This record gives sequence, C-alpha cells and structure tokens, in this order.
Amino acid sequence: MDYLNNFIVPGKYMLEDIERLQVLQTVGGHPLLVTFRDGVEVSGASIIKPNVPYNNGVIHEIDMPLDSDNLAIRGKAGRD
Repeated sequence: MDYLNNFIVPGKYMLEDIERLQVLQTVGGHPLLVTFRDGVEVSGASIIKPNVPYNNGVIHEIDMPLDSDNLAIRGKAGRD
C-alpha cells in the first residue's frame, strides 16, 4: 500500500480545482506537476476522464500509467 500512496492526493479535487494549481502533493510526499498543453496533464499524463465519483473521493482517468520515474520530472509547471 505504501507504493500506492505516491499516486493518491489527499482531499477532493475536481478538474476545475486542479486547473488552478501547479503542483499536487501525494500522500507519499511526491509532487505531481500540473501542466497545460492539449488539456490538463499531471506529471505528463493527460486527464482523459475527469471527475469520476468514488466512495471516498474522486478519480481522474489518465492516458498512461504513472510510475516513480515520472511522478514529477515531466513537463514544466504552469500554463504553456
């Protein structure tokens, strides 16, 4: 479960909330960079299905898997 904490952000962030941020901090302490190219990206992965309700929060489906190598190294924070 510790590994999954690198991909869980505490709180409930809808897409509209994420669009106002540059970094999301995970439960595991890793930053996820928010960038804007052809939509909203988180650490290089595009959000393709936002705001999916879940029993204890919200899920945002992305177009590629994140792993510990691309948590915060892809892209440049801020609007491009």
